[in-house]
Amino acid sequence: MCPNTKGVRFSYINAVAKTLEEIDEDIVKGLENLGLDPTNPSIIIHTLVKDGADGMGEVSVHKEKADKSLPDKALRFSFCILKCSVMHNGEEVTIFEEPKPNSVQSNRPIVECIGDENDASTVNVCIGPVERERLVMKDKVMRVHITENIKRAHSLTFSNSMIDEKWDRSHGGLAGAGSRFLCTLCDAVRDESLQKADSYCITRTLSNITETAAILRTNPNKLSDAALSQQAHGVKCDCESLLTTEPWEWGIDATHADINMGNFFKTLIYYIREVAQVTSWGKTADVKDLIDIAETRLDEHMMCEVGLSPSLMMPGNYARDMFKHVDKMVEVVDNPAWRSALIDVLGQFCKLRRV
Repeated sequence: MCPNTKGVRFSYINAVAKTLEEIDEDIVKGLENLGLDPTNPSIIIHTLVKDGADGMGEVSVHKEKADKSLPDKALRFSFCILKCSVMHNGEEVTIFEEPKPNSVQSNRPIVECIGDENDASTVNVCIGPVERERLVMKDKVMRVHITENIKRAHSLTFSNSMIDEKWDRSHGGLAGAGSRFLCTLCDAVRDESLQKADSYCITRTLSNITETAAILRTNPNKLSDAALSQQAHGVKCDCESLLTTEPWEWGIDATHADINMGNFFKTLIYYIREVAQVTSWGKTADVKDLIDIAETRLDEHMMCEVGLSPSLMMPGNYARDMFKHVDKMVEVVDNPAWRSALIDVLGQFCKLRRV
């Protein structure tokens, strides 16, 4: 199927090399602070890179007239050099760390295109080559040409943390978020998740997903549909994984952590006991009205106190602003002890959300 897309893609390898060349002045200062000779060719710098792709939302107002046949969506792939470190006196010491790892100023785009992130052919054409370039660089040493006589050696490690669950499932060969399998890392199912909450571990691998998908397509043992579904463990038979990063290497990006935890704390505040006086987590029909009233109260409170309306904001923007105004957010909680505990928990989380 021919993808309906238009955009630009740069070489991932060249982009990483150019970025390392641009920050070399900071790297040299870090080496000199440790008393190391920056011209020593035997120094291996351990460099951590985070990357990922995601949709950019509605772009119809930005499209040119000639692009009217293209989708009203866009997607991008970007990366960021998180930190560089070296072994010194038997321990790993950081010589460079990106101060704003989630800023658009430090995240370098590799792919930007008009296209639908949910269309497999578009993603394969636009992102597939980038995934393959990452495999070429992964756990390898890149020698960056700095001057005529100096080539800096960087041992590259990649964290594919800038993808969300939707992208992970769609292009990782897994069933959607509405399936009975809750997790993209293990085989947890909705019916048993609470009873077995302390017994799960990461069990998914790329090879396991690929092998399971092949079995589902060919059904060599002539199993029934019910038996195949049981054996699938949340893997789709009609979609091969585009992703080339093993599940245990993904990590989680601060932006996605903000969104997930922001929604969690928002739900905790106005769903549970203190505001809506609801003891169940789900927004079921019998408590929907109570929760809606509590949510309206929270929206009005945030609008009056800090000029923000959570109901009118994108989840990511709302979550960031929420963590800037923790004290205002929890004022709707009447119990002082519970309010103090929430502020403490939110404060601890804010310390963990750098990257």
